Amino acid sequence: MIAALDELRTALFRTVLRFPRAAVFVTRREARLGLRAGAAIAGALVLSIIAPAAMLAISPAIFGVPHIAAATRYLVLRQKLSRAFLASVLIACVGLAGARIYEQCGALPAVTAARVEIALAITWGLFAVAHATWSSRAFRRGAAALLLVGLLSGLCLRHPVAARLAFVHLHNLGAVVLWIVLFRKRASFPRVTVALLAFALVVLLSGLTLPLTEAMGGMRGLGVDVAVVGAWLAPGAPAAVAAALVFAHAFTDSVHYAFWLGVVPEETLRGEGTLSFRMTLRGLVKDFGAVGLALVTLAAALVLGASLFNAAGARSVYFAVAGFHGYIEGIMLLYLGVRGRVELGRELDPRPVAMDRRRAAHASVNPALS
Repeated sequence: MIAALDELRTALFRTVLRFPRAAVFVTRREARLGLRAGAAIAGALVLSIIAPAAMLAISPAIFGVPHIAAATRYLVLRQKLSRAFLASVLIACVGLAGARIYEQCGALPAVTAARVEIALAITWGLFAVAHATWSSRAFRRGAAALLLVGLLSGLCLRHPVAARLAFVHLHNLGAVVLWIVLFRKRASFPRVTVALLAFALVVLLSGLTLPLTEAMGGMRGLGVDVAVVGAWLAPGAPAAVAAALVFAHAFTDSVHYAFWLGVVPEETLRGEGTLSFRMTLRGLVKDFGAVGLALVTLAAALVLGASLFNAAGARSVYFAVAGFHGYIEGIMLLYLGVRGRVELGRELDPRPVAMDRRRAAHASVNPALS
């Protein structure tokens, strides 16, 4: 299977490299990243207008587990963390998932559950700042981060439900922020990508797309109703405002998945070219281990399979168990912001990706190069 995919990849590259203007997307990472990010944003915008309900139904089933695995891979597994901090990650994630599950079982009122969840996240955040400050001796950055956590803590604990809802709305943009702040190799700000993202959000939040979505039947689909989701995401808001927020949430959800599964992995490559499927698999095994990768694959298959039989129930369980994911992004942004930038580029063999530039240069002489 892997060999067949690599043969298909070779044939595709052979075709693309015949055209100099297209070859740049094979041989230059920056051009490829711009294209990938732009396509993800444009595609998410179109789908958020046409079928936002279906997007909210399908996306978690297909991309939920893989994108959590990707975030864990790049934010945790590749950071050379101490055993103490790795233990804190495991304990915090289990505690956060347990609180969400306990709430869904009806054992805790929403306000209490939200306050417990936020208290766990604050405790983890304080430990992360202290650990990063002590290990890096970055006392000024540590003090600034501690002040930030302190200011947010009081506000969030006083209004836990509103804080958790705000986090739901904002955390989808976390992948973009992490890409720009921690992962991006070039110093230049990705103005085009950010401008496209801002434009799409303005269009969706303006409510201008609502009549078109209604006309195309996108307000309901696969057991998801935009009005019901809007009542949860924006309780008490007018129907049109709530719907616009749902559209924006569906859009940023899709962008979130695309960045973790496409843009961030592309950014971490050392060479200008791309990895073969075989190299990608070897890298996954190295990061997760054979058993870990098998467990990730099994979890993804279970969520997808359960969604085919009971989509609503599967989504409910998935969101409860995966509730820790957004906090990993926030805490690791805090931790790595104090400790220092992330480790980049751990592909097993840089030579195949470095050869992509040579392929473009010699494609006209020998198009069979792959």
